[in-house]
Amino acid sequence: MIFMKNGLKILLSLSFLVSLSSCSKGITLKKLIGTYELSSYGYDYVDENIKDINLIERDHIKAYLVITGEEYGYYVYEDNERVIDAREVLLTYKYDANDTDKITSIEYSLETSDLKYGIPGGYKEVLKIKKGNLTSRRQDKNLNGDIFYKEVEYKKINNDYNLDSLENLLNMELPFLSYKMYKMHACFVLDLAHSYSLAEKYVYFLYEINGYTSKANIYYALKDSKTPIVIENVDVVYKPVDGIDCYEINDITYTYVLSFPSYLYFSTSDTYVKLDCAYNLDIQEYINIALANI
Repeated sequence: MIFMKNGLKILLSLSFLVSLSSCSKGITLKKLIGTYELSSYGYDYVDENIKDINLIERDHIKAYLVITGEEYGYYVYEDNERVIDAREVLLTYKYDANDTDKITSIEYSLETSDLKYGIPGGYKEVLKIKKGNLTSRRQDKNLNGDIFYKEVEYKKINNDYNLDSLENLLNMELPFLSYKMYKMHACFVLDLAHSYSLAEKYVYFLYEINGYTSKANIYYALKDSKTPIVIENVDVVYKPVDGIDCYEINDITYTYVLSFPSYLYFSTSDTYVKLDCAYNLDIQEYINIALANI
């Protein structure tokens, strides 16, 4: 009789454990949506003799993640070297295999890596959902081989899911860079060696694109005059074609190609034009060299 009672207890205990293991640890999308503030970001060293690093205090970091429930959200960041701005990020939701209504983790990412921009993972970060907060803990090591855990936590501050609400909270209008304009925030220089239809016409030709305003300044000089010309504030419009990233600048639609370097091009039956991406280009120095080499 005692065996039967003990056996029944064991069966009930096993049944309870099974039911617990099958329960989802995630939350619904409705509960996940909202604005989160970076509350913890640092290095926890395995060696107790090495002092842990609080990156928020060291670099004076302030960051927010806005989860919209849609394909794209917003990431706002500033530190002691970078002025605050907002960038559109791609959101990827991971659902529980046993409960497809529950989300267990979320990834946010920029389209192009920028290790200097404040996303802890470089250009993307995967965050697990823990007690309503978003967390990450992964092992890494420094150049000396010292092992540490990079710890990240975002705490939810409200249920707002648009950038306007965060701007109201911060009492400022944030510079905004969209997901598709991030890689266009650069200069694109005419490749004279491969743009055979224009090589005999231009001394130089380049676009200076501001991804925040979606505007471009055009710099060029014709070989027959050698006079530097600047056309300012030309619209840059994202116009995808059959799933391919294309951008219209000055009534010309260019195709964007991710390469090294990345470039824009357009072509017709008798024309091919290629412009190479050039980050941090000193435009005036580039123009001076081009004019000097005529």
